[in-house]
Amino acid sequence: MLEAAWTHHGELSRLSFKGTVDTLRQWSPLFASRMFEFKRARQELLRIIAADRVIPLPDRSEPRARKHRAKNYQLLTEPRATMKISASRALK
Repeated sequence: MLEAAWTHHGELSRLSFKGTVDTLRQWSPLFASRMFEFKRARQELLRIIAADRVIPLPDRSEPRARKHRAKNYQLLTEPRATMKISASRALK
């Protein structure tokens, strides 16, 4: 991504990481073949990565937070069958 940004005079922060990964996955069979013009294809790969840009989102922050809310149930710390037996004893 860095080389694509430098080569095509773009900002690294504007390039799409997911787009780069997808592009590399699509191009991986070409890198494996032996009848492949490496230099020309590499330049094309860098051009595609540099063209896949994300839109700037000013003043956007993604705070870290817990996604899952606490639940009213206890954790399953023993095998389910054992927990069922102890739960039924507690009700009696």
